[in-house]
Amino acid sequence: MSVPRLELFLHGSSRAGREARAQVESLRSQLAGAPLELTITDLERQPEAGKALGVLLTPTLVRRDLPGQPRAFGSFADVGATLRALSLAEGNA
Repeated sequence: MSVPRLELFLHGSSRAGREARAQVESLRSQLAGAPLELTITDLERQPEAGKALGVLLTPTLVRRDLPGQPRAFGSFADVGATLRALSLAEGNA
């Protein structure tokens, strides 16, 4: 089974971007040490990266290893809802 690959798109200078980083780290801890690849893309520095995937809102978390690339938007504070949106299971990926 492949390692889940997530990409977090944010605006690094924004409060929402800073909160999203912390929330994604919390999400990682909910996966009980399961391997997870995370890339953070700051759209202030790389706007074309977001345009290429049609990212219109930030923060956006995209699961890159599945067809359809499931996404979650906004706050990731509800870890269970975020994991479900990304087709990840708590305790394993």
